[in-house]
Parts: sequence; structure tokens; C-alpha cells
Amino acid sequence: MLESIKKRLAAVPHGMTVVRAALGSALVKAVGVGLMFFLQVMLARILGMEEFGIYVYVLAWLNVLALFSTLGFENTLVRYVAVYGSGGEWGLLKGLLRVGNSFVMLMSLLAGACVWLAGWYMLGNGDGSTGRTFMVAAGVLPLLALSMINQAAIRGMKDVVRGQLPVLLLYPLITVVLVAGWHYRFHDPLTAPDAMFFSMLAALVALLMAYRWLRVLLPGKVHAAEGAYAIRDWFGMSVPMLWLAGMGIVLTHTDIIMLGLIGGTQDAGIYGAAVRVSMVVAFGLTATNTIIAPVIAELYDKKEIDDLKRILLLTARGVFAITVAVCVLLLLFGYEVLGIFGSDFTAGYVALLVLLAGQLINAVSGPVGYVMTMTGHQHRAARIIGVCAFVNIVLNAMLIPLFGMSGAASATAITTAMWNLMMLGYTWKKLQINPTIFPRCP
Repeated sequence: MLESIKKRLAAVPHGMTVVRAALGSALVKAVGVGLMFFLQVMLARILGMEEFGIYVYVLAWLNVLALFSTLGFENTLVRYVAVYGSGGEWGLLKGLLRVGNSFVMLMSLLAGACVWLAGWYMLGNGDGSTGRTFMVAAGVLPLLALSMINQAAIRGMKDVVRGQLPVLLLYPLITVVLVAGWHYRFHDPLTAPDAMFFSMLAALVALLMAYRWLRVLLPGKVHAAEGAYAIRDWFGMSVPMLWLAGMGIVLTHTDIIMLGLIGGTQDAGIYGAAVRVSMVVAFGLTATNTIIAPVIAELYDKKEIDDLKRILLLTARGVFAITVAVCVLLLLFGYEVLGIFGSDFTAGYVALLVLLAGQLINAVSGPVGYVMTMTGHQHRAARIIGVCAFVNIVLNAMLIPLFGMSGAASATAITTAMWNLMMLGYTWKKLQINPTIFPRCP
């Protein structure tokens, strides 16, 4: 049976490449998700529910602003690094990296200044712990944003494993070591600002490693080349990608932010634990997407559409099988898993089940978002995500006061189904490409 599978994969261009890279990526994702899960459990137990809720709430804002600070250059780098690398356009590759780093540094510093001022204002109005956590988060923001775009460049060169290690593995690992080391060495009670400070140190190490690995991976011709600049092309993709990434992060973090605003940071902390558990399901999809994105860009650019369709079907079915297996395990043991965070966190079990339904919809749809963005249809993708982000905000505003955490989860699951169906309809109609687990229907 294994030989039969290998023959089928070998018959598909990039088939074995995707599988090998996806397996390596899945391993990194699994370890990274495990580390992040362990970090969240450790912080929940060390900080206590109130301080942990503040940490999760500020972290949600940090993730939103970090993505906005990348200016949409993450996907731009994945696409153009793959194209320039395969075409030997070293000057353009060098110019792209310079422009990406410069603009992201500027935007992240500006965003960080706004975060610091917001924290200072809260501190002056008596919200001490939240204010100090925001002020420390201002230092984390530029470090994370720069790490993210340099990782994207590494993934564009198809080194998918090292393209995930800094933020996905090193960042949580170092945070775990610092938090645990301080707590068990000095036995001092930790607060949310303390935890965010340790996150800042970990983010600095992650950025240095991302810079180091990218420099090693770049061909010598890139370092020797004179920089060339296609600013209009890059920003022509990055501006809609910024909107797309921004609205995407709104879709994934609005629930925590609005729950914190409406229901309080304690509810946000419990719900944040449910979100973290549900993300375990998505590791198969995200692991595969990191390698499939540059492959989509390359095959579409070469007009090898039949090969692209075959690799998409192979990818979607493999991811779906993994997703279903993990969903069944969490359906059976999700209550116990949430209990690891503390007995109070089991209140998020119903919300977890709703979030799992959204993850299943994602898996069935395959990498439909990357099919649109890597084939030059990012403008339409941005409009779809924008509409769904607005709907998500409205649904959260309506459902959270009525149903609390379950309402937030329902808003997320509904809008997940909405944007997946809208994108599937577009790719089927305009591109005649079906990225789902079903080979003949949209």
C-alpha cells in the first residue's frame, strides 16, 4: 500500500516535495502547538484567572497589530521570493527584502508607540496591570512583525521548516523557560506585565534567528547583486494583502477582544483557552499551507493548471483526514483538556465544540485563500474577507451579550463558513479550480 501511495505521489509534480515538506512542517507545528499549549496552561496556573485574562486580552491586540504592521508583505514575500528565486532575478529579490524590512520596521514602531501611549493612559486611569502589560507589549510588537516577514521570505525559498521555527517554536520555548525559571527560582508571584516582558525577550531571540537563517539561505548572487525595485508590483499586491491579512486577523481575534470588552477579561481568559485548544485541530492545514503557497504561485505562473489541481486535491484530503481525527479526540476529551488550565476553564467546553465546527469547514475547503492570493486574485479575496469581518463584528456584538462565550464562538464559526463558501464560489467560477476534498464540485 505504501508503495502504491509513493507511486501516485511521484506522478504528481511537486507531490513528494509537498509531502516531505508538509511532514516536516507538521512536526514543527505539532511541537510548536504543544509548546504554546503548555505555555498557556503554565501561565493560567501561575498568573491566576484575572492576570491570565489580562495577558490573553493584550496578546489578542498584539497579534492584530503585528499583522497590520507587516503591511501585507508576508504573502507578497512568499509569492515573489518564489518567483524571483526560480527565475534567477537576484536584484529584485534583494530589493524586495530591503523594502519589506524597512517599511515593516517603520509601521511596527509607529504601532508600538500607539500601544505604549494606550497603556500609559490606562495606567493613569487606575487600570494598573492592564496598562503596564500594554506598555511592555509595545516592545514586543516590532520584534514579532519583523520576525514574521523574514519567516515568510524563508518559506518563499521553500525551506518550510526553518520558515516556521523562530515564531512557532523558539518564541514559545524561550518564553516557557524564562517564565518557569523565574517562578521556580525566586518563587515570586508573576503578573501579566512580567509574562509579557519575558515574551519580549523571547521575541528578540526569534528575530535574530530569523535574520540569521535567511542570510544563510540566500544565494551568494543575492548578496552580490545590485538592488532592483518593482515598488508598484509589490505594493500593488501588498496593499490588498494588508487589508486581507487585517480583516483575517479581525475574523480570528475579534471574538476575544469583544468578549474582553463586553464580558470582562476573565471570560476572555477562559475563552482564550478554548481557542488555544481548538487551534490544535488546525495544525495540519497551517502546516501544509506554508509549503503549498509558493507551489501554487509557481505552478500557476507556469500555466501548469492540471498539476496544480492534482496537488490541491492531494493536500486537501490529507489535511481533512488529520482534522477529523483530532476533532473526534477533542469531542470526546475536550472537557478534560480544558480542565488542565484549571477547573474554572471547563466553562469553555461548549464554545470549544462550536469552534471545532468552524475548523472542520476550513479543512473541507482546502487552501482556498491561498489559491486566490497566489494567483493574482487578492483584490477579490480582500473584499470577501472585508465583508465577512464586518459581519463577524456585528454577530459578536449581537451574540456575546446573549450567549457569552458560546455567542463569540458561534460568530466565528458562522463567518468562517461564509468566507470559505464565497471564495470557493469565486475560484470555481473564475479559475475553474476546486481546492476542496471533492474533486468535481465547488
